[in-house]
Amino acid sequence: MEMGTRETDFERSERSAASGKPLHPSREVERRLSIAQRIGRTYAAAPNAMAILVGGSVARGYADRWSDVEIGVFWRIVPPERSRADLAALAGLSDWRSYPDPSPVGALEGDGIRDGIKIDPIHLDCASVEDTITAAIGHGDPALEHQVLLGTLQDGLPLEGHPLLASWKARIGTYPQKLRIARIQDNLSFGPHAWLEMLAERNDFLTLHDLLCRIGRSIVNIMLGINGIYARSPALKWVQQTIAACTI
Repeated sequence: MEMGTRETDFERSERSAASGKPLHPSREVERRLSIAQRIGRTYAAAPNAMAILVGGSVARGYADRWSDVEIGVFWRIVPPERSRADLAALAGLSDWRSYPDPSPVGALEGDGIRDGIKIDPIHLDCASVEDTITAAIGHGDPALEHQVLLGTLQDGLPLEGHPLLASWKARIGTYPQKLRIARIQDNLSFGPHAWLEMLAERNDFLTLHDLLCRIGRSIVNIMLGINGIYARSPALKWVQQTIAACTI
C-alpha cells in the first residue's frame, strides 16, 4: 500500500483472504464488538441465560461496513416472543422484528438496529446445542445447519458463560472422519451435466448461473469436508477466507 493512500475494506479483505488469517481488527470490527459487549450484558442479566457469544464476521475479524452483528444467546429455556422483544428494547435495539418460525436447529431469530448497525440476536436452548453436537459429531450427520452452528461455536467470541462455551468448543474440536466422509458424499452431485451446454446455447443465463453456483457450493463444501472445517454460513459468505483456511 502506497504512502498517503487509505486501504479500503475491500482491499483489506483481499489481503486477509490471501493470507488466510484475519488482519489486525479494523475499526468496523472493534465498533461492532463494543456494541455486542454492551448488548451481551443486557441478555446476561436475564433469568435462564446460560451463555452469550458474538459470531459471524465480527468474531472472525473480517467485518466491514456492511456487516451486521450476530449475537448467540443460549438459554436453559428460551423465553417467549414478548420477553425477547422486551430484552431487545432493554438492549437498545430499535425497529425490532421477530421471526416466529424456528431455524432447522431450533433457533429463534430476530433483528433490530443499534447505533446504525443491524443486530441479529439468535436464541437457542442448550438442549438443542447438545442435540446438534450429538448428531454431527456422534452420528456424522452432515446437515448444513449443523455445520453452521458448530462453526459459530468454534469461532465465536464468548461474552458470557465462558465455561459452557469452552466445553462445547472442546467437544467439537476434532472433526470426525465419518463426518468428513458423509459431508463429501452429501455434495457429490454436480449435474445435470447435459444442461450446461444446453443452457449456454439457449442463453438461459439465469438458470445456467444458478447451476454453476450450486456446483461451486458443492465443491467448496467438499473442500471443507476434506479439510475438516465447519461451514461458516449457509450461503458460504466470505468464500475467499473460507478457501484460504483449507490446507489440502
